[in-house]
Amino acid sequence: MRAALSIALCALAATAAPAAAAGETAAVEYLTPALADSRLGLAPGARPYQRRFAFSIGAGELGGQRQYLLRGAYCPRAWLAWEATVAHNPASSVHALFHDFGLVLRRPLPWRLQPYLTAGYGMMIAFPGGALLADSVTRNVLSAGGGLEVFIRDDLALRLDARGRRVLHPAEGETLVYDYADYSAGFVFYRSLAR
Repeated sequence: MRAALSIALCALAATAAPAAAAGETAAVEYLTPALADSRLGLAPGARPYQRRFAFSIGAGELGGQRQYLLRGAYCPRAWLAWEATVAHNPASSVHALFHDFGLVLRRPLPWRLQPYLTAGYGMMIAFPGGALLADSVTRNVLSAGGGLEVFIRDDLALRLDARGRRVLHPAEGETLVYDYADYSAGFVFYRSLAR
């Protein structure tokens, strides 16, 4: 079986080699036509956030444990974005799922570096590990922080984010507060609604 697979791969490589040797090259067709001129260039002026969707993937740390996250945002104004986040913290004994909704405030600048501030409200669901016979717990979470986007090209940026998360736990007539530091890095992809 292994010999037959090796022979098939060699035959495929031999038939593909003459086409490459003949100098035939396929033209690259870009999904974003502006990339044909400059793949890593930026349009002049402030970053155009208004009427754009953003999708972000990232990884980081929450309270000393690793975390993975997805974010989606819509920018109705150049300085404002509404953002939804889903983050998973797969700690060894108890893992948590965060989901929140917040806003992002920024002043668009004509550079690659774009700072921003963010605040949000959401929920944390903590799932005890298999060793504990306990149910999952849901708590309110407030978050605030900021970050920096480093634009690689007009529709792609590296995102660095630092937030504080405050978990509110009602207990015996009072509310206990647990604070966590949340750091993440990832990529954000922008898509425009304008034609």
